[in-house]
Amino acid sequence: MRDGYVAAMKGVLATYAPGAILMDAGHGIPPQNVFAASWALCQYAWYFPEGTIHQVVVDPGVGTRRHALLVMADGRFFIGPDNGVLAMTVGRAEHRKLGVIKPEIHLPDHLSHTFHGRDVFSYAAALLASGTYGFDDLVNPLESMVSLPVPPVSQTSVSISGSIIHIDGFGNLITNIREYDVQHLTGTPREIAVTGSPVIQRWVSTYGDMPEGELAALINSSGHVEIACNGSSAARKTRATLGCVVEIRV
Repeated sequence: MRDGYVAAMKGVLATYAPGAILMDAGHGIPPQNVFAASWALCQYAWYFPEGTIHQVVVDPGVGTRRHALLVMADGRFFIGPDNGVLAMTVGRAEHRKLGVIKPEIHLPDHLSHTFHGRDVFSYAAALLASGTYGFDDLVNPLESMVSLPVPPVSQTSVSISGSIIHIDGFGNLITNIREYDVQHLTGTPREIAVTGSPVIQRWVSTYGDMPEGELAALINSSGHVEIACNGSSAARKTRATLGCVVEIRV
């Protein structure tokens, strides 16, 4: 938060919804990385109670013709640009209602072309949080929203091929291979290979089960296959990057 952007959005929220509880979910998303923001939101959103308003501002298309979204999903609200950043999370909801924030909903007498996070998203969130407006008062109905391309997973009875979709702050390599993919193999996984790195032959239940400095695979708290290194960074040790192919074999 080295710039004043976050503080400006909080200022709008404090002005128009003074009783609202504000929480910072994170400000470490790489600039313009919509997928990283989408992934982060999906990891925490459903642990918040119904009625929570989640505002996500990773918006490289700000000021263009992209929609400004307000979505109601399983009792929670999501505000952000229609660039796919909300799709991964909203897609998991059983009940959802999509809306485009009405063009007249913005800070009074002020609408920047480059900072909708402050002038549109925060203002709409504040009106909703304060009870001044309801969901239907703020939006025009929308049938569908932009989704993000998700790297495919291919599988046979004895192997799975996926890719690294996220590298967390510890250097753990998180793949798009889910626990249920592994469960469909005909045998116990013996090895996991990352492009350009030695084959890993250790599967564990948790980080403490692997020797310090050694690589191993596990099912993480989100249900994804993850490659980790106890006491170090798997990303640094393998030199793997986002998009690297990962193969599991029995």
